[in-house]
Amino acid sequence: MLLDLATLGTIADVVPLTMENRVIVKEGLKLIQDSRRHGITALKKVAGIDNRELRSELLSFTLIPRINAAGRIANATDVVRLFLSDNSQEAADLGIWLDRLNSERQKIEEEVYQEALSRLNDEEQDLVIVLSGKKWHQGVLGIVASRLAEEFNKPAFILAEENDIAKGSARSIPSFDICKGLAQCRDILISFGGHKQAAGIRLRVESIPAFKAALQCIIKSTLSEDDLTPTLEIDADITLSQVNTGLVKELSMLGPFGYGNGEPLFGSKNLAVINPRIVGKNHLKMRLKQGTYSFDSIGFDMGTPAPPATIDAVFTPTVNEWEGGTSLQLNLKALRPSK
Repeated sequence: MLLDLATLGTIADVVPLTMENRVIVKEGLKLIQDSRRHGITALKKVAGIDNRELRSELLSFTLIPRINAAGRIANATDVVRLFLSDNSQEAADLGIWLDRLNSERQKIEEEVYQEALSRLNDEEQDLVIVLSGKKWHQGVLGIVASRLAEEFNKPAFILAEENDIAKGSARSIPSFDICKGLAQCRDILISFGGHKQAAGIRLRVESIPAFKAALQCIIKSTLSEDDLTPTLEIDADITLSQVNTGLVKELSMLGPFGYGNGEPLFGSKNLAVINPRIVGKNHLKMRLKQGTYSFDSIGFDMGTPAPPATIDAVFTPTVNEWEGGTSLQLNLKALRPSK
């Protein structure tokens, strides 16, 4: 039975979780939950999720990064060995090794991201981000491009220079088909390939300014100001009195969630902020109150700036599992000061 591996691949490749893909992931999650495969058991243990209920969203930031780490900064055959291993000790050792590689990948990624961010802040804010570095690691360029595209709501191209060739990854925004844009720049590029939202490219270092100028013109002629304005569409406007375990249970029936089948998003206004604080690297933890109802909330990478006293928020209600206990929690997606 290879459905568990097919599930991991489907989530890792960020393909739409619709039709047969949804069935693969839904059934494969059951196999991963009670896995008899030594490699998956080892990965779950090092990721700290061996006793948790598994969802596709959870795997996307626990198991998947550890699987991808080997191919990004070391040798991907270690992952093959992990999944084929019939020896629990060998699998455990490989799981620990991949966990270490993932930590190293995170360090490298953050270094490249911070350098790119500092250079971006020093440059004119164009309609597209095109940055290159001589010592940037190829394995993290796609992740850095994705972070920048999301943060600035612009297509982002992050390239590594080697001799006179620049090679790297691109991530787009929903309103811009990045492959169509690259097709209009094919005379400048050595090669390119990908899909609407992501691509890989190669070009000469001396061609980077011309490439950026061409993209700037293409985006300016293709997109409107509204296309470049970040938006978030909610599924319903609710009050905190409507949030309960029954709602969370009903929402879970719509899963598995992922690209093409996103988690339902709810909006609520005039929420009082209680005890806001930063946890982890930059995660915003606080309690939100509306009338007599209040819930803990978490906003990943939303620690700065500090929230105002009263906010409007977009969130998904979830069940938080911590140290053997469970509680309702609002997973924040966006917030703004209440009017």
